[in-house]
Amino acid sequence: MTGVTQELIAGWGGWLAVVGLVLNQAWGAYKSNKLDKANNNAHVDLVNRLSEQLDKERVATRTANERADKFAQERNDLHQVVGELRGEVRAMRGQIETLTSEVAELKGVARAI
Repeated sequence: MTGVTQELIAGWGGWLAVVGLVLNQAWGAYKSNKLDKANNNAHVDLVNRLSEQLDKERVATRTANERADKFAQERNDLHQVVGELRGEVRAMRGQIETLTSEVAELKGVARAI
């Protein structure tokens, strides 16, 4: 009987070992799938957060660019006004020189009378 008993024990032991290995592999795969799923969820969350940050930065950049464009337009308008004022000052200087000459002539005429 010992031979038969040993064969039965060895047969059942082998089956138990195989079942144990299969269960071990299945449990490892299950845990690995859970970790992969959690990792994928973390990546999705990260991508969503980065996408939201990118959208906020785009809005902030657009606002900053609009302010810079407005400032540049105001600066250009002021340069144009300054140029116009310089032209008017030159014209006034010319008129002042002409009037000064006329006044000098009138003073000479008035002295002659």
